[in-house]
Amino acid sequence: MNWSKQILFQVAFGLGILLLLFVHNGSISLWDQDEAAYAGFGFQMLKTGKYLIPEFFWSEVHRKTPLLFWEIAALFRLFGLNEFALRLPNALSVLTTIIAVFFFSKEIFDKQKAFVIAAVLATSFLVVVLAKIAVTDAGVLMYCTLCAISLYFILQKTSNWWVFLFWISFALGLLQKGPPVVIFSLVFFIALAVFHADRKALLFLKPWFGLPLAILPFLYWLNLTYQSESGADFISWFVDWYILKRINSSVFGQTGPPGTHLIFMALSFLPYFMFFPQALWVGMHDLFKRKDPNAIFFGCWLVAGWLFYEISPSKLPTYVIAAHIPVAFLIGNKMVDLSAAKFNPKKVFVLLQYLLLGLISVAIFVLPFILKFGIEFKILFAISASVLILFLFLSYYFGYRQRNILWLLGFGLALQLIVWVVLMPKVDKLKDATKQVAIYLKSELPENAIVIIGNDFGRPPSLPFYLMQHFDDVREQKDLELLWSLYNSMQQGALILNKEQYDFFKIRNQAIICRQFSSFLTDRKERSDYYVVVQY
Repeated sequence: MNWSKQILFQVAFGLGILLLLFVHNGSISLWDQDEAAYAGFGFQMLKTGKYLIPEFFWSEVHRKTPLLFWEIAALFRLFGLNEFALRLPNALSVLTTIIAVFFFSKEIFDKQKAFVIAAVLATSFLVVVLAKIAVTDAGVLMYCTLCAISLYFILQKTSNWWVFLFWISFALGLLQKGPPVVIFSLVFFIALAVFHADRKALLFLKPWFGLPLAILPFLYWLNLTYQSESGADFISWFVDWYILKRINSSVFGQTGPPGTHLIFMALSFLPYFMFFPQALWVGMHDLFKRKDPNAIFFGCWLVAGWLFYEISPSKLPTYVIAAHIPVAFLIGNKMVDLSAAKFNPKKVFVLLQYLLLGLISVAIFVLPFILKFGIEFKILFAISASVLILFLFLSYYFGYRQRNILWLLGFGLALQLIVWVVLMPKVDKLKDATKQVAIYLKSELPENAIVIIGNDFGRPPSLPFYLMQHFDDVREQKDLELLWSLYNSMQQGALILNKEQYDFFKIRNQAIICRQFSSFLTDRKERSDYYVVVQY
């Protein structure tokens, strides 16, 4: 491919990434549990003016350090209570990370390799998810990446501005999610001190001065929180739940044997899986050979983002998100070597990659038949699966066989665009019952009406969040007799019931009618049915 075509491809690819990161962020309903809880924290902070302790209906276990919730509250104030405002910090964090990785790579390698590395990162399954779902890990990824890039230039003794960027990123990362940025930075610092030839340059960080300043905002928040009502209880809970419990055991049963996170990372980079095993092996081999300073640096980066969590009993793919950056570097290097005929992936890995991607394409085709979708869904999914299979064939023939890595990158982007831009708006109908309940009640009742939630199955925070956007008085009550009493005493309002509660009402009054809404709870993979009874 000549130079002009490469430039055209890179521009088109960049526009595709922008489309991928931002499109439909305002129309896909909230994901339970974490995202909906974070939306609730921002909403409650904005509503009450209390910004220290995150609090919301059914969301106690999702409380964290507050930076993301402050950002969400600020964006809700600017743009209103909507999903796009909620997800904007994450989309921008991921975009910033991709851009930072591109320009950093360009300083170390050439422009072509920098583009490939950034493109691999931008089409990682997990990285894209972080841009589309409002969780704290997109910010963690950005701040850890900026810390790592700063460390690289500190080792080069280029400018004190990198010291400033490191500590600012560390301070913000601490407010974003607490321990992860501390673990990452500490392990990275120790690994570099052990393995890197320019280890003495790390003293330019001046940790005896920079660290106390960087933790001051976090300590200030802790102090204000401790002095507030129930603040001491929150801090005690936070230390126990987010630090001690994750060290000693798993959380919500999210555990696995050593090697679990490596499998997660391999699946996240599935469009480039053929490069993953050998890239990882070469990266770790170069680290322990202690010859190439860049190889040592990226090896230390990988260890800092991955090793601690592989040992910890608590396992979740996002825990090792900081390690995705050096993995993207290692894969990108091997992809460029493939195009230069300097690297031959092992055939078993090539076959496994295309087999798994082929299974994904087939799964997209059969999904609407299994879930008994309508004919329009079946046609859309069949077309999407056919396009993916065509791209898969072209990726194999032109990308692997003819060593044109742009075809491999193109397939990675096409897969993401089909999933998030084409199919996800349709799939959203499988999980949007809580939003539809709120839309229905808004059309039926004034905002001063009482809404009582009797159905607490799964306790999805999205249900109270959507309701509280339209109604001032939203309550929870599960007792059947009290629900019946409230129904008969209210002037205007609604009850959101489960099947058992609704059957109880029907026995008492055969004339009662309801509107039923059903969808899956995404955190449980179970179906929830809401029976909405309106009292006019």
